[in-house]
Amino acid sequence: MTPGDPGTTASIRLVSETIALAEEPERARRHAADALRAGGLVVVPTDSVYALVADAFSPAAPPRVLSLKGGRGGGPLPVVVRSPRQVSGLVEHIPDAAERLMAAYWPGPLTMVFPAAEGLSWDLGDARGTVSLRMPAADFLLELVAEVGPLACTGAGRAGEARGDVDGDDEGDVGGYVDGDVGGYVDGDVGGYVDGDVALYIDGGPCTGPPSTVVDVTRGGAHVLRPGAIASEDIRLVVTGAVGWGRRPEDPEIDEHSTPADIDEEGLRPPMRIAIGSDHAGYPLKQHLIATLEGLGHTVADHGTNSTESVNYPPICAAVGRAVVGGAADRGIVLGGSGQGEQIAANKVAGVRAALCHDLYTARMSREHNDANVLAMGGRIVAAGLADEIVGLWLATEFEGGRHQQRIDQITEIEAARGEQEPA
Repeated sequence: MTPGDPGTTASIRLVSETIALAEEPERARRHAADALRAGGLVVVPTDSVYALVADAFSPAAPPRVLSLKGGRGGGPLPVVVRSPRQVSGLVEHIPDAAERLMAAYWPGPLTMVFPAAEGLSWDLGDARGTVSLRMPAADFLLELVAEVGPLACTGAGRAGEARGDVDGDDEGDVGGYVDGDVGGYVDGDVGGYVDGDVALYIDGGPCTGPPSTVVDVTRGGAHVLRPGAIASEDIRLVVTGAVGWGRRPEDPEIDEHSTPADIDEEGLRPPMRIAIGSDHAGYPLKQHLIATLEGLGHTVADHGTNSTESVNYPPICAAVGRAVVGGAADRGIVLGGSGQGEQIAANKVAGVRAALCHDLYTARMSREHNDANVLAMGGRIVAAGLADEIVGLWLATEFEGGRHQQRIDQITEIEAARGEQEPA
């Protein structure tokens, strides 16, 4: 059943045109960009829900979005940007906290409220001198932003509508969780728009996901306004001074008065057993990280080396890998000058998935998508402060599973086949 079929809810009506993204990607992109440039509204898939988007600088389009969402009292519209570089022209300044969060979580489910730049010629609602920016992990939407410019964006539903399934298949397509971001809109589907309200609907198939975490960076530090896909304690790991510890469904009750020690005691972030090793070039960073990790309550097993005197790293990295695979350690860390040789050596141990990470984004992705169990870094590349942030984020980030587990299973199969081919 499709939107507009007789069997759908009475409030669901046809939008002007529907294009299946998987079947006609180029036509979808071209028509959506043309509609947006002409001041039209378009419904597109994002990394969490279907969204109603408009050219943020169009004089008439964002006010139409606000009107369709039930009036101008619901709050300002968030804006989608193409990259962190695009942020500088839209905000008064980029705080250090925002720089770190963008590096760690963009593209991804994070909305940040900035002090808006003066003189912006747009009407996004009662923003009170702020602008909410988002860079979702949604390729099609980001391609539109690259062509058209920043897009005002909100969940594709009218205020007051219940969550719904438009096509009757119980999947979270247009009627899935709709993320109102900081607009405060009630979740809903794309129903209720009369023909012509929306110029184009891009059908990207089922689209579900938790709402973005909303963080205010206008007041110093990072203040979590709404917990979402990124747990508040993970925000805190990236930005010193983040408040509002939030919780995920499986987490114990945590409030703004909770401390890291409280959270460890309640089982949210239990201490880990960390195996660590380095060559001579990585030795200074290893010693620094041991102190950091032990200060956080983790148990650290040091597999060497013990000085800056030249040493061969492969046996050390293999020892770290075996500790992880054998169950003596929960995670491993290997360090060198660049970290490349150490990563290669650790990966020769069956069952090790070592990832070379020199920034927060690769650290997060290595856990979320690759279930990396050994972290490699270069002591001549990564400064101690950044290394602390990378390690903290890497230890805190959970594996997403799902389609990524299938790929891990395939890697394991390749590993097993290689073992069978090796001579006795």
